Amino acid sequence: MNPIVKGKNGITAQVVQASRSPGGKTIYTLNISYGLLIHGEFLRHRLFSNSVKSNRAIPMKVLRKEVLENPYVPVWLGKHQKGMVADQEVSNTKIAALLWKSSRYPACFAHWIAEKVGAHKEWANRLLNPWQFVSQTVTFTEGDNFFTLRLHKDAQKDIQEIAKCMKKAMESCEVIEIGNGEWHAPYVTRQRGSDGFLRYFDNDNSRLTQEQALKASAARVARSSYNNHDKSDACYANDEKLYKMLIESKPSHASPVESQAAPLAIPKIHKFTNVSVEMQWGNKGLPT
Repeated sequence: MNPIVKGKNGITAQVVQASRSPGGKTIYTLNISYGLLIHGEFLRHRLFSNSVKSNRAIPMKVLRKEVLENPYVPVWLGKHQKGMVADQEVSNTKIAALLWKSSRYPACFAHWIAEKVGAHKEWANRLLNPWQFVSQTVTFTEGDNFFTLRLHKDAQKDIQEIAKCMKKAMESCEVIEIGNGEWHAPYVTRQRGSDGFLRYFDNDNSRLTQEQALKASAARVARSSYNNHDKSDACYANDEKLYKMLIESKPSHASPVESQAAPLAIPKIHKFTNVSVEMQWGNKGLPT
């Protein structure tokens, strides 16, 4: 398992899985955690496939406990000035941070009252958004634009910190070479045997077929975790149930299956860039 890179104020990034195709293209899947307040900015990057642990899936008591015990605090508490970039921090960052953290108490009280009167978590949990962390799985092959924009000095410091952690995690991660018919399957263990075949394993080290591995991967991407919401180890039997509920339902919730991919060795010419594409990833389809 790749190491977790820890940034400021609880921001983290970990490469869950990285795979390189015969043509040299690398696909990364990362698990990242950061303040929900910057989540909308992250989603502007449309070459990324994202799956996020939903507010609607977290019990109100669990979420309120998280906010009370570990509130997110902005990385940079900027001083008032013209424009959209704060070059300087406020003179007393301790007081500013205390003000931010203290403001969660009346919100948590309102959240508790909402629970007592029978409010559903899908709207009541939104009361706590400013202090929440978001746990997210992100998969991509093209990250240059993201890092160019978000590592720039003018980027908001919260998303800049995420980008720094992601970059560091990617630079030190293990990358597995995979061939045609083999799969990038985040949150599922892969091992190449002495016979050269890539095999897939569950959390208890039991063998999974390729189809089972892809279903288990999709379910764990949906939770953005190797584990269940209650922190217990995920297993294929439970993952299959979640997969059926998400993917085989009508309408299907298909974003968790965007993170599984396989290389295709079909040379094509991309009509927009006129660059020969030796390999494309299976979840993106062939360029036309």
